[in-house]
Amino acid sequence: MCIIICQSGLSTRNGGPCVLCESGKYKTIAGTGFCIDACPLNTNLEQGVTLINDCLCVVGYSKEDSELCTSCISGKYKSGLGNDPCVLCESGKYKTIAGPRLCDNTCPLNTNSE
Repeated sequence: MCIIICQSGLSTRNGGPCVLCESGKYKTIAGTGFCIDACPLNTNLEQGVTLINDCLCVVGYSKEDSELCTSCISGKYKSGLGNDPCVLCESGKYKTIAGPRLCDNTCPLNTNSE
């Protein structure tokens, strides 16, 4: 009987074709093994990833001052998956709490955000 050997970043179920590891999972070596969950808190993986080091910060979190993904402080946001820094809210918009929210509050007429 033949078995399917999938490359790293790929897995098979029930002898079917090799498919990319789903988002949030990885597989480091070729073989018959499954993709596994292993990213730290507030991180995720893109499809087909082969290393845990490829875990990226989720929306609203960044690795600005540490190895861990921490939430964007109030007044800053990050809208995509990645280790990019949080950025300041655009002029006229603000966010009052830390975390994944976007700067979706609008300043009242004749005021601006700092």
